[in-house]
Amino acid sequence: MVKEVLYENCFSKNVKYYLEWSIKGTYTTLADRWGDFRNQIDRFLVSLTEKDLFEEINYKNLSGISYSLELWKQMLHVNNHSTSHRGQVVTMLRQLKKQPPSLDLIYYYLGER
Repeated sequence: MVKEVLYENCFSKNVKYYLEWSIKGTYTTLADRWGDFRNQIDRFLVSLTEKDLFEEINYKNLSGISYSLELWKQMLHVNNHSTSHRGQVVTMLRQLKKQPPSLDLIYYYLGER
């Protein structure tokens, strides 16, 4: 089941749809699409079992080399990778003399109170 859900939500037409839209979108459409995407991710995460997390998922990297790794490790990779991109965005904002928001998770948690 996990493989089918991953394919449908990450490797199929959905990704192409989001990528094609990102080039043409406005802020409002971005916010709407991001909300839809977050809902899909939330439904996927809630559906996972412990067994699903330990299932090995086959994939190919951008060079076409095949790998297989447990889902939980791939999910941690995605989180770690996004951290790198957030740092890049902060750097670009600072180069534009803009004040980026804090990326410290503790401030996010404290702001939820």
